[in-house]
Amino acid sequence: KLFISLFHISSEVVVQVYQCKLGILNGTLFITKNYLCFAAKAFGLNKKKVFAYNTISEVKQSKGNVLEIRQVNKSKTKKFAYKTQKEADDSDAIIQEMLASSTGTPIADLDYQIYDNKTGIESILTSDDWRLLMKGTKLLTYEPGTKLITEGVRPKGLFQIVKGSCSIQKQTGDSNITVATRREGDIFGELSFLEDNSVASSSVVADGVVEAYMLDFNYVHILLSVYKALAGKFYKYLSVLIESRLMEFISQKL
Repeated sequence: KLFISLFHISSEVVVQVYQCKLGILNGTLFITKNYLCFAAKAFGLNKKKVFAYNTISEVKQSKGNVLEIRQVNKSKTKKFAYKTQKEADDSDAIIQEMLASSTGTPIADLDYQIYDNKTGIESILTSDDWRLLMKGTKLLTYEPGTKLITEGVRPKGLFQIVKGSCSIQKQTGDSNITVATRREGDIFGELSFLEDNSVASSSVVADGVVEAYMLDFNYVHILLSVYKALAGKFYKYLSVLIESRLMEFISQKL
């Protein structure tokens, strides 16, 4: 269902799925009978790429758990970085098998990229804006019970959950009370950026193993001082983000 909702190729059979990195984004690689399909999202930057097997001229491994894909009539290779060498090896073997056995005629070469949704909050910042911001972003892994943000301490960055969920906890006396939950795709930490020297009013704690992007606030401050036009758009993005969360909270209470 996830594959169909992302790529709208209902007739395809998904053979295997891997988590890997393409460019600056960590995402999901779907290996199907006729295509390699990659999808990723970080904050407002969306990326989807689809490679038909009949457009691929070479697949080879390189150092650092990387699998390189070269397409016909294209000089640059696409480099997929895996978490482990075993995942790179397994993915390589499956793709080579699919390339050798693929007999179907793909609908078309669906190689495409989507960086912006043209409506809503994600249209405030352009793809170029997000590319600059993503240079100050890291993908971090947190063990169960680890605090991404600590109550009473200023957060180091803006967070978005990639995998897992977190509890929003407030300290009451000697105990912590869970007041909300943040799940995959949710963003938090924006209030502390908008308010100078503001500390967190609650803690954000990993329920299980959590992967999250963190956009470093120090990097953002330097970036906005250099790119003045970006500053207004970024502040607007955060303001709309806060407004949408407030409206969601109000609707839940009604």
